[in-house]
Amino acid sequence: MIPNIIGYHTNSKEKCERYISEGIFIESKDIKWLGHGMYFWDNFSNAVYWKNEKIRKMEASELLIIKANVLIDELLDLTDLQVLEFINEMRIIYCERIDRRKRNAPMGKKLDALFKMFKELDESYSVMKVNGFYKKTPVSDFFVESNNSMITNKVKTIYCVRRKEKAVEAEIFEKEVA
Repeated sequence: MIPNIIGYHTNSKEKCERYISEGIFIESKDIKWLGHGMYFWDNFSNAVYWKNEKIRKMEASELLIIKANVLIDELLDLTDLQVLEFINEMRIIYCERIDRRKRNAPMGKKLDALFKMFKELDESYSVMKVNGFYKKTPVSDFFVESNNSMITNKVKTIYCVRRKEKAVEAEIFEKEVA
């Protein structure tokens, strides 16, 4: 059995429906986060948050949420310090050999450049995982009432799927939040 997580993706109704019916991959050209790919949240509430952000920014008139099994057998886990050190070594090599300007480039541009230069990276990893810290996320009273708790819901886990065959059994997913 291939390891997987349930992922949630928010986008326009048109793009979501085309993804479900025709398999047309919804690829972001993001340069700030993880570069090219389709982004998934690891829980429904985060997808609802992103849906509300897109509504606030008026990015689309109708938005839907897709639920899919994200296959993580080829996972580049950027929450793992050893993996980050490995990727940083590749970045240093890239900057020395090819383009010193990429040293201060946005994260997504750096990662896209590394995947392009190092074919073994592109062939070995089709999904990336990262944690993002969202300062404005409201904290649940559940955590606040525990004195000196190190637990927070302000960290969000995001997956970037680089190949469409790694997001399977996709369906439009809407449910009421309790």
